Amino acid sequence: DELIKSGAAYYCFETDEELDEERKAADEQGVPYIYSRKSLKYTPEEIQEKRSNGDAYAIRFKVPDESTIVVNDVIRGEIAFESHLFSDFIIVKSDGNPTYNFAVVVDDFEMGITHVVRGEDHISNTPKQIMIYNAFNWEVPKFAHLPIILGSDRSKLSKRHGAKSVSEYRDDGFLEEALINYLSLLGWSPPEGRELLTRQELCDLFEISRINKAGAVFDSVKLTWMNKQYLSKKTDDEFLSLVRPYISPENKAMEALDKKILSVRDNVEILSRVNHYL
Repeated sequence: DELIKSGAAYYCFETDEELDEERKAADEQGVPYIYSRKSLKYTPEEIQEKRSNGDAYAIRFKVPDESTIVVNDVIRGEIAFESHLFSDFIIVKSDGNPTYNFAVVVDDFEMGITHVVRGEDHISNTPKQIMIYNAFNWEVPKFAHLPIILGSDRSKLSKRHGAKSVSEYRDDGFLEEALINYLSLLGWSPPEGRELLTRQELCDLFEISRINKAGAVFDSVKLTWMNKQYLSKKTDDEFLSLVRPYISPENKAMEALDKKILSVRDNVEILSRVNHYL
């Protein structure tokens, strides 16, 4: 309501078919689609009549004309976007539900969010969100867009690369401290270049300015190596306590099982692999 009253947003009454025709015309001309702003021609009286008649509508944000939206990214520096490249985007759909870019701004403002730290795939959303912040005269939070974690083929990490949930890594026998340590070094490095760091050391050493712009490749071999380093730091009693849940039923019947486990512990990189060495 505030945005409509200030002229920063307006009712859009075009049907899906009419909008499809606009998109088709843009495709035929080989130009990016920009909404025509046809609904801006309606007078307040015509708008009220359409709404009273039950005509379906969405609400669009009116992108400022001929302006430059600057994103001051903590990691990437200044990124400038020209407003004429943006179509007036929908902030409330015809079913009454707000769209992501509108809802996230209101939500973050209401929660007092000062820093938005997220993946680089959100960079294209940021200028739209900044425009909404500006329209409300709200303070714009600091944005930091992290590099995407990549698979071995340097495409975005996905299940086809073998990406797993945290619980699956736990079930495989990776230690939580090893997984946290490894993940913290994807796209970031401490000043001294050390690799094995406790959670407290990670907190003490972390500086967002040291995050890399380039994506980091998830290397399961390196994670496995790091897990073994953490396992080697455990006492015999700690190691036995950690590994027992992973012993197969047939191996549990072994005589002098604990001694046999300790005799092979130096070979165990992941707790679930202990049965291969018994």
